[in-house]
Amino acid sequence: GKQRRKDGGRAAPPTQQTKRRRGGGGARGAAVPYAVELGLTVLHTALYAALFLFAYLQLWLLLYYRERRLSYHTLCLFLCLLWAALRTTLFSFYLQNSLQALRLQQPFAHWLLYCLPGCLLFSSLCLLNLYFAEVSFAFWAKPLQNSFFQSCHPAGRRGWKLLFSRLSPNLERPGADSLGMGAPR
Repeated sequence: GKQRRKDGGRAAPPTQQTKRRRGGGGARGAAVPYAVELGLTVLHTALYAALFLFAYLQLWLLLYYRERRLSYHTLCLFLCLLWAALRTTLFSFYLQNSLQALRLQQPFAHWLLYCLPGCLLFSSLCLLNLYFAEVSFAFWAKPLQNSFFQSCHPAGRRGWKLLFSRLSPNLERPGADSLGMGAPR
């Protein structure tokens, strides 16, 4: 109903300042003008679309030059491609109707556009950590391997070399450098 003040009179209608404090106020109370919001949305959409095209082109180049299909490079590019596709889709929805994009009714669509990109970023980070651990192991295991083999009995060297070659096959390949990366094919 109507609000009454302590002195018995009716309260004045809420002003624009009180609406803003309560979270209302409409377009006038927006922190960022609509033109700036639209410009940033267009910029983000274009950047995500460019990233998508770059990852897509890189994956086709890997296929064209017959590189290994299952490698850190291809997995990272594929995750990047999925992430950029989902982000481009989300920001293109913002261009059409930002209120509808914010209030998706279907739970799967909400999860796909808002939650899955975070999971893909976490997967990319895990993949990069795994790659870094393998490169670090190859870098540090080579000097340790050489010093360890010199201190071992000659008959036991073959077993230790076999163990190290199974853990990191790049260490025993001819032409491998100190980081465990082999010479180009």
